[in-house]
Amino acid sequence: MGERLLRFRGTFIKLSLVFLLAWQVIPVAAQNIAINEVMASNATTIADDDGDFSDWIELYNHGSEPVELFNYALSDDYDDPYKWVFPQMMLNPGESLILWASGKDRKIAEQALHTNFSLDSSGEEIILSYTDGNQVDEMIPVILPADISYGRFPDGTGEWRFFINPSPGEPNPGPGFSFLLDPVDFSSNGGTFQNEFFLNLGHTLDDAQIFYTLDGSTPNESSNLFTEPILIRNRQGDPNIISLIPTNNISDPGPPYYEGWQPPSGEVLKVNVIRARAIHPDAPPGPVSSQTYLVNPLANERFTLPVFSLATDNDNLFDNDTGIYVHGNDPNHPNYFQDGMEWERPANLTFFEKGWEMAFN
Repeated sequence: MGERLLRFRGTFIKLSLVFLLAWQVIPVAAQNIAINEVMASNATTIADDDGDFSDWIELYNHGSEPVELFNYALSDDYDDPYKWVFPQMMLNPGESLILWASGKDRKIAEQALHTNFSLDSSGEEIILSYTDGNQVDEMIPVILPADISYGRFPDGTGEWRFFINPSPGEPNPGPGFSFLLDPVDFSSNGGTFQNEFFLNLGHTLDDAQIFYTLDGSTPNESSNLFTEPILIRNRQGDPNIISLIPTNNISDPGPPYYEGWQPPSGEVLKVNVIRARAIHPDAPPGPVSSQTYLVNPLANERFTLPVFSLATDNDNLFDNDTGIYVHGNDPNHPNYFQDGMEWERPANLTFFEKGWEMAFN
């Protein structure tokens, strides 16, 4: 009985040694390659070689030896870890490599590299594997808002952090943030109301501060701090301000301006636009939430068509240098005729069906 047990243990030890030898086939340098920074919603941060704002993944060699990448693969699917295999190329110590997660599938070593998959900003895994079947590194699924990256600090070896100043190809700007903030809660959704009321704002974190604006601008720490309910009122009698900004060339009534800009003939109906976001020292500023409220006894009778509410910073529309809704300073190239990424502006759009039923925000 004792002899049989001894033989069994001896067999077990031999199998373990074989397993360890197989594991050691992976070069030690393999453990020095890390997923270092990721952006899954690249709106304005950096353009790829085609001028597209593609998602991107940054690898970093934090070791002391160069690593041949031909034996590595990247994927966004645990069930398919070898979705995209690297071309034959080296990554030297202290170097980083940007991979465009664009779906364009390009793997010429001397040119920009593009994976055959793109990233989902609502959260999905990213896996770096060795082609013998072993996983080298991974980023777990995490929600990533536009132009916020997720990466390690210190580079290659540190904890995962959120960065509001992404640094593709450069050292990650620590210390970063440990979590993201939820949107602000509004006690009432936008729409039409016959009587004025008080609006409350809240947040899932008790120690988060809420800042809000009433003029369509993006809230920041210089905006109104929410400490008491906001009066949502009938704005009848408020002076026309935005509607008095010329949005055409006053001096040239000919084509393409025809009659030129004309001011409104009377008072313009106005709405309450509330934009709010949460601020916390351990997180980037939270997402901006926007709601539009019309308080007027005859509001539902005034409109027979659906209504769009567009909320953005005034300069995005009306500044002579950056506004896309005005003529601007260049007499030969009016702002409102420009196009391309540099003439796109962030905004909140709310669509109300007839009767002011909100379709989307």
